[in-house]
Amino acid sequence: MMSRVTNMPKRYRLTREPFDQTLRGTTAERPRSIICGNFVNANMGFAISKVYIQRYFDENAKNQVMNLFVYLNLFVLFY
Repeated sequence: MMSRVTNMPKRYRLTREPFDQTLRGTTAERPRSIICGNFVNANMGFAISKVYIQRYFDENAKNQVMNLFVYLNLFVLFY
């Protein structure tokens, strides 16, 4: 249960603070933006990556990566 407290509201996270201070020696929790970012990346990393790639990479970049995979597969196959 304590592992889920990190994702809950502050009133629940405050119950874990003495535990963390004793066990880990921490005096403050990580910023909420870091906690939420880590949660999203751990649980939705591929989905977020797909959106990022669609938004910031053009078709030429996709073709270059696909060619890279072809060459890597050939390298692994023959060496």
